[in-house]
Amino acid sequence: MDNKHGNPFVVAFRKLFQNKLATLCFVILIIEIAAVVLAPKIAPFGYEEQNPATKLRPGFWAQWTVVTDPNDPDYDESQQYVPGHYLGTDEYGRDVFSRLLYGGRVSLMVGFFSTLMGLVVGVVCGLLAGYYKRLDNPIMRVMDLLFTFPGILLAMLIIAMLGVNTFNAMLAISI
Repeated sequence: MDNKHGNPFVVAFRKLFQNKLATLCFVILIIEIAAVVLAPKIAPFGYEEQNPATKLRPGFWAQWTVVTDPNDPDYDESQQYVPGHYLGTDEYGRDVFSRLLYGGRVSLMVGFFSTLMGLVVGVVCGLLAGYYKRLDNPIMRVMDLLFTFPGILLAMLIIAMLGVNTFNAMLAISI
């Protein structure tokens, strides 16, 4: 790692922080990842917790855009903001913000593990092809076969064959 430019990670972060827009995006990404990881502590309600009395309520913006005076003829109880439901509620009265945080956890897990699976399989195939010259051609023919199908079609085929669940989705994305 001792080259004339120093540690590659330090160089990469230095370049990242020289660009203001890239720095802003990096900070937003870190905040999103932290919010998703800390979802059990941040989410005001459970992601499956239902309250039919508050179904289809708007988010915090309704405080400023909707008539809030009960004496006004345009007043509508179903359009009133319910405190604590920052992004409103869905058709079952579930908190959208809580569901967004917990859904982000699944998305983060799928993205991380599908990338990890692709990395592991790719490195192993590359090492085998490089070390054993006889495996190079068969591995390349399998890769050529995979590349003949559009990615989304191949993913749909894998899901249709294996069934619908999170692991199969990660497998389809990694392939």
